[in-house]
Amino acid sequence: MMVSLKREREAEVDDDDSEDGVVAKIGRGRVAEDRRSRHCPYLDTINRSVLDFDFEKLCSISLSHINVYACLICGKYFQGRGLKSHAYTHSVQFTHHVFLNLHTLKFYCLPDNYEIIDSSLEDITYVLKPTFTKQHIAGLDKQGKLYRAYDGTTYLPGIVGLNNIKANDYANVVLQAFSNVPPLRNYFLEEENYRGIRRPPGDIMFLLVQRFGELMRKLWNPRNFKAHVSPHEMLQAVVLCSKKNFQITKQGDAVDFMTWFLNALHGALGGTKKKPSIITKAFQGSMRIFSKKLPHPDLPPEEKEALLVTEEYQEQMSESTFLFLTLDLPTAPLYKDEKEQLIIPQVPLFNILGKFTGSTEKEYKTYKENFLKRFQLTKLPPYLIFCIKRFTKNNFFVEKNPTIVNFPITNVDLREYLTEEAQVTEKNTTYDLVANVVHDGKPTEGAYRIHVLHHIWKRQGCGDETNNHTDVISQGSQLLVVDAILSELTHSTNPRESCLSRDVIEKAVTEAKATVDSAYEYSRKESIDRVRRNAASPSDVLRLLKQPAGQTRNAVRAADYMNIAVTLLKRSLEKRQKRSINATDLISKMDLQVVADLTGCSPRHRVPSCKTTPNLDKFRTASSVCNNRKNPRLGSANTPFTRWLPAEYQDYISLPKGWDPRKRVNKRFLPLVRVVSNRILRTANADVESDPLYTHLVTIFGQWTDHDLTFTPHSPVIRSFSNGINCDKSCERTEPCFPIQIPRSDPRFTNREECIPFFRSAAACGSGNTGHIFGGSNVRQQMNSITAFIDVGQVYGSDDTKARFLRNLTTDQGLLRVNTRYTDNGRELLPFTNMGANLCATRARITNNTSVEEVPCFLAGDERSNENIGLTSLHTLLMREHNRLVRALAKLNPQWDGERLYQEARKIMAGYFQVITFRDYLYHIVGPDFIQKKLSTYPGYDENVDPSISNVFATAAYRFAHLMVQPFMFRLDEKYQEHRDYPSPLLHKAFFTPWRVVFEGGLDPILRGLAGRQAKLNTQNNMMSDELRERLFKFSTELALDLASLNMQRGRDHGLPGYNKWRKFCGLSQPQNLSELAIVMNNTVLASKLLDLYGTPDNIDVWLGGVAEPFVRGGRVGPLFACLIATQFQKIRQGDRLWWENKGVFTEAQRKSLRETSLARIICDNTGITEVPKRPFKYRPRGSGYTQCKDLPAFDLGPWKEGPPGPSGREKNAAFSVRLGNNFPEAGTPIAFREVIYNGQGSYDIRTGLFTCEQPGVYEFQFHCTIYQNNANLDLLHNGDLIVHSFTTRQSGYITASGNAYIKLQKGDKVWLVARHGGNGLTSDSYFSGHLLFTE
Repeated sequence: MMVSLKREREAEVDDDDSEDGVVAKIGRGRVAEDRRSRHCPYLDTINRSVLDFDFEKLCSISLSHINVYACLICGKYFQGRGLKSHAYTHSVQFTHHVFLNLHTLKFYCLPDNYEIIDSSLEDITYVLKPTFTKQHIAGLDKQGKLYRAYDGTTYLPGIVGLNNIKANDYANVVLQAFSNVPPLRNYFLEEENYRGIRRPPGDIMFLLVQRFGELMRKLWNPRNFKAHVSPHEMLQAVVLCSKKNFQITKQGDAVDFMTWFLNALHGALGGTKKKPSIITKAFQGSMRIFSKKLPHPDLPPEEKEALLVTEEYQEQMSESTFLFLTLDLPTAPLYKDEKEQLIIPQVPLFNILGKFTGSTEKEYKTYKENFLKRFQLTKLPPYLIFCIKRFTKNNFFVEKNPTIVNFPITNVDLREYLTEEAQVTEKNTTYDLVANVVHDGKPTEGAYRIHVLHHIWKRQGCGDETNNHTDVISQGSQLLVVDAILSELTHSTNPRESCLSRDVIEKAVTEAKATVDSAYEYSRKESIDRVRRNAASPSDVLRLLKQPAGQTRNAVRAADYMNIAVTLLKRSLEKRQKRSINATDLISKMDLQVVADLTGCSPRHRVPSCKTTPNLDKFRTASSVCNNRKNPRLGSANTPFTRWLPAEYQDYISLPKGWDPRKRVNKRFLPLVRVVSNRILRTANADVESDPLYTHLVTIFGQWTDHDLTFTPHSPVIRSFSNGINCDKSCERTEPCFPIQIPRSDPRFTNREECIPFFRSAAACGSGNTGHIFGGSNVRQQMNSITAFIDVGQVYGSDDTKARFLRNLTTDQGLLRVNTRYTDNGRELLPFTNMGANLCATRARITNNTSVEEVPCFLAGDERSNENIGLTSLHTLLMREHNRLVRALAKLNPQWDGERLYQEARKIMAGYFQVITFRDYLYHIVGPDFIQKKLSTYPGYDENVDPSISNVFATAAYRFAHLMVQPFMFRLDEKYQEHRDYPSPLLHKAFFTPWRVVFEGGLDPILRGLAGRQAKLNTQNNMMSDELRERLFKFSTELALDLASLNMQRGRDHGLPGYNKWRKFCGLSQPQNLSELAIVMNNTVLASKLLDLYGTPDNIDVWLGGVAEPFVRGGRVGPLFACLIATQFQKIRQGDRLWWENKGVFTEAQRKSLRETSLARIICDNTGITEVPKRPFKYRPRGSGYTQCKDLPAFDLGPWKEGPPGPSGREKNAAFSVRLGNNFPEAGTPIAFREVIYNGQGSYDIRTGLFTCEQPGVYEFQFHCTIYQNNANLDLLHNGDLIVHSFTTRQSGYITASGNAYIKLQKGDKVWLVARHGGNGLTSDSYFSGHLLFTE
């Protein structure tokens, strides 16, 4: 160290002494210039191509920063220029003569040691230290001139590359973004702005300001030698000032760096909380934060309610400033697409901006306390930074959310996120994009990049600007992941923001509304008239059945308004351009937003407020809005189906595959769906095979559940919007007509009909050609008009209006409306609809008796309740059960009003069917293997899981039960024999026949038929009964529909990918030829037929491929549909905040009652049936498995009784809970759990591992163990007899083995847990517990 200091001082002396060689002294105070200074012979040796002044000014030999010179021939740095200096030695050794003092900016010739004075060297000093005049700075944003660097490359000043030295791209993108913020750039381009700032002695932070200013001037230098700049000196200052928290050699987080950098610059510039700096002037805004403390979730409800009224738990409001806004992303899905890539969802920017509406609440957890917070902006900064929270860190790894954020590059209006006062004072609230920072690759190994929008280079004219917009968005959002967006506040009066006048837009919208309203009105009148004249065709029936109603109709109408308006504007613009264009090529974002507002599409995409909705934690809303507090629309009614794979349309946007039959798919023509139906699915009634295991109730219950989860409304119009063609009378394909072509050799159609009418599903608002204005994918999406939850919406309705209409509000008793004209042997029937036209007036046509009395359709929560009498019977049964529950609850709690009774009964009903669906039904459909993989133990509620129904589930997978429908609707007498008075009708004579319930024996015969007769067995030789294929909705000689053809055509209408892509999604093989397909189908003949039709397995319609597969073990679907169905129900359960097992929804005692729910008991309680199968889904001949209703335990409503508990005697208790701890049990012997959590009665012996019963009664035992071994399992034994074999799942190298059982014990009985093998693999975190439930 001493030697180094000495050398530096010698160099300083040498350098100072050598100044005598620059000029010659001539007397006192006068000097003479060396003649060689202006005539240096070595200037032509300067090599500008190697000069790089971006690195730290250090001598390459001594590493000193004092008196450093740059050799202008090789570009290296050396110290001093005296005789003993490194620069002098280098000049002699390598004959390099021209040097530049990097501090004084003077040039010297060595070893002669004279100063060089020559104007040709001025470009070098400018590259080393660029300077800018005020006039130059003022013109930076007014020109887009390209400059040429010395190396010949062209560049735009300010948009040049920053070298990635090692792993500093995370800092580069931030520095590059800030260099394009005009006020920040202008401030640092003039060094005089900050040179005079005083800092405390020893403060190093000002170095950050100096280096950032130097970097800024280099980035904007119009005379660079290269089209890139190295940030080396800037980053050295960052490392020093951040105390090595940010490194050049180690990848960092761009958001973390930006946060530190902004605050560090603010402080270094003398800024404080009260004193502004250029940083706060450019980026600082303000917001209001509303915070409310939450009670601990484990507290009893009574304590929670008591705490919530105290001052500490009231909502507090505070004001806070911000330099950027953090936006939260929804959780990404876990499934992979066909390229083995994770599915990347897309979300509009405005969706995640909903955090700042002032109504969106989010829970924030600390170590000790939880808070509920909401935010609202009070002041917008001139430049706004959005930081999208993409990385999640925990103790083990970093996860990256790849969700794509779609955003427009101009006119992002944030007015609605301001408080009302701020909306008045803030004149300009729209922003244009400045820069977009993205991250590629894995969280810890990826790289950052930036896209800068250069406004000078945006092409002039609306059309070009829109194209430029599309290009930028495709780079910034579709191919890359958005991590930060920097936007500039702009005036909304820019004439280039809109090409179309308000008058033109309003005229187009008015014309669109007139066109749509006219088509709607005509279609409605014509349909009603046909029904009244008994002239309704089966296609009329299907269309009326799928008609959107209420809020759904408003949503569909708004979508049609917008689509037609955009089409009209497109035609207008095509006339101007005299060429064909895409619908939105020349329509600006601003114009599209105006159209959306005028047509009513905009409100469909706004985040609703959940703040004013009462009892959100206790009861569901009718539409399930606000089930998810973070994303209130998830799973709610009238939202688009979600997609697990991207849609595949013929035109990539909206038209179905097969719209133009001349276009190939995967180099093959798609077969006509009717041809496929005839060749693959045809089954005569006589050839139907019955299922040996399951009843017809399984089939109808599948339809019942489907009607709780999915309803895809069809377009309500009969004739085309574009040309007025009647879809019923023409086979032309024009929106919304997508007719099913009939093949020439069809065996049924002998009158030479050319097609079966087919109406497309209604498009969701803001999809297809208008989708991207809401940030959505630019493809057509279909709408689910009901909720995605198992909430018995088919009983109660899925919107508030329908729900109120179904209630009996004449009294305050919480009852549902019932029929006032007829009863079923004194029991309630559903009320009738009050429609002018009676779709259910089918009795005369079916019975060929014109004198019979007709009745209207029944009214229920779902419009499809009259579809068949089996479904009608379930609707009636559950209406009765609601009213039974209400009356029973009223006796328990006479203080409850009608609203409370209604909501509590509705909540219990939802719990019923959540239990029955998961416990009893799905097991028979997807089989035990998929139950174990996806639907076993309840994992708890996850607000990041999207429960929305997927398009493939609604349109294909959950239509599997169509192949389990018998050709008859069975009706049985008390002995479960064919009813003598009311024989079983053919299925097509049971459609829309509520009169069969009213006049032909009521519910009892139908329900006996469902529970006492077998379902149809789907076999590969006999798939779909001709009752559905040839006589669907056939009441007379009219053209009947074909359900198989409808299903396949609907899949094409919805843009579902083909069979193999879905198999790949589920991790299954993708057959490519006959032999491979034969293996998958386990049937060579069927595989050959499929390939003859489709040419390639890739083109097989997913519904057909799914139903054709052989069953999984213990199930009634193949592996593809088992995967899709199990996945959907997994999401429904985990994404439902009000799921019956979620903590706080029901009490433990209430959950215990719900666990004992019995569909058989519900049938007994609401009918005259006295004997039922104990398990109605499993087929048993009468006698075996049948139970008298009086022997079935009633549903226990006791836990719902409110009020103080009555007096009771001293209860007898017995319970234990133990942990394994440090014990390594041997296989085959009782496991001794050594660590006691609770063992108050000493009933568990920690030495032997035995529980000994002292108090006789019924006990519940539970165990949950983790095993670090591949093939271990556990058994629960009672006195040596096996009671439960563990349910095992694998996770992260461990096996979890769990189980529970109810056991009736006598005094002295023993219960223990044993490992059959692998016992020593048990980890210490293994638990065993038991407790007394009750005594008998």
